[in-house]
Parts: sequence; C-alpha cells; structure tokens
Amino acid sequence: MFSSLYDPKSHKYATYYFVVLLAVSIVVAAVNINLVNLSPVEKGALIFEGYFSLFMLVRHEKVGNAFLSHLSSLKELKRQLFFS
Repeated sequence: MFSSLYDPKSHKYATYYFVVLLAVSIVVAAVNINLVNLSPVEKGALIFEGYFSLFMLVRHEKVGNAFLSHLSSLKELKRQLFFS
C-alpha cells in the first residue's frame, strides 16, 4: 500500500512528492504574506517537509536528471550574465 511512497521507480512516487512540495510552497507563500500565522516549531517542520520532499523528488531517476540539467543550465546562464 505504501510502496509508492518510498520506491522511486513507482509511477505515483514523483506525483506524490510533487504535490507535497506544492502544498508546502503554497503554505510558505501564505505565511510570507501574513495570511497564516505559524509557530516557530511549525515553521521548522514546514521547512523540513519541503526539503525532504525535494530530496525525495531528486531520488526519482527522471526527475533527478531533469533537476540536475536545469541546475547546470542555470549555472551556465549565471556565468554568462556576470562574466560577459
């Protein structure tokens, strides 16, 4: 039943952690514009969950490779902008 949550080869794995990361991002945005007030412990748990879901997404083979290629293209873009 829970194999799709920890098996990166599962089809639902990337979808689940993407939805979790999206929900965390929405809550962080709501906190930043003062729609939601959270305690420091809740904020820490929210940040931990965001980093954890991002880590789990990078474990997925297709998502991880795409993430790394985007990071390398961003690094190249930064190099072109600052050194040209």
